[in-house]
Amino acid sequence: MAEAQDTQQVEDDGPPYPTFMERWIENNRAPRFTGGFERLIWPIQGEFPSAISVMTEPHQNTGTPQPLFDPETGEWHGIASQSITDTKVSYIEASLVNLDYWGRDWERKHMEHADPADDECEFVTYGDLENDVRPFAEQPEREDGTWSWDERSDTEILVHCCDEDRPLGKEGLTLGVRPSPGNDFVTVKDYVGAVHPWLMSTQDDILAAMRLAEVLDEEPEYPPSSEWMLSNSDYDAPRHQIIHPEEWESRNEPPRQITG
Repeated sequence: MAEAQDTQQVEDDGPPYPTFMERWIENNRAPRFTGGFERLIWPIQGEFPSAISVMTEPHQNTGTPQPLFDPETGEWHGIASQSITDTKVSYIEASLVNLDYWGRDWERKHMEHADPADDECEFVTYGDLENDVRPFAEQPEREDGTWSWDERSDTEILVHCCDEDRPLGKEGLTLGVRPSPGNDFVTVKDYVGAVHPWLMSTQDDILAAMRLAEVLDEEPEYPPSSEWMLSNSDYDAPRHQIIHPEEWESRNEPPRQITG
């Protein structure tokens, strides 16, 4: 049975295709990730492609999902060759919002009891940190209305407390994804095949960031978890968000039938 093409995709303007950012500038809006992406069941565990499966419809986790790749037949699911975005692109940068917040969450946990006079605590000035590990400014908008992602160079930054090092260099991490050989645009297979191994390479950091976020949540909506899912909402891509499995389930429940 042929796989229906995603109805979110628009008319093909032919290769060579612009990058994601070029499309954004050209159309005054970011390309949207397609219904193919919204059908993915993407846990933060396992290997590509065996860890990834596909729902029959976007955000409707009913019935038995299909594998993205079927090892018995050697065939890829029909969405694998489709564009990951509604307008085809030749390059996308993926990122992860959870790691962007990790350092500030660590600071929130420790600043209430951190004491510069305590030998167990270590503060350094922002200017003493290497460029590639400096945290983003907590308040990037200045009093004069200008913006800067850097703190003032003399701002003190807590980097060690309670025998723990602050996670540095975890903000703003990106992964560039290009089409695989023979493709003119980034497909679902290209994108997931690049991003999943990247996420797994940072799995320890991801789990630490998620555990810390749970500790800081005074009114948690979900119980603690050791398993996490990548949000398949097109609003969360390509700046991805990892969410609790129960939250993922609630986002992917089929619409309730209204009776009477």
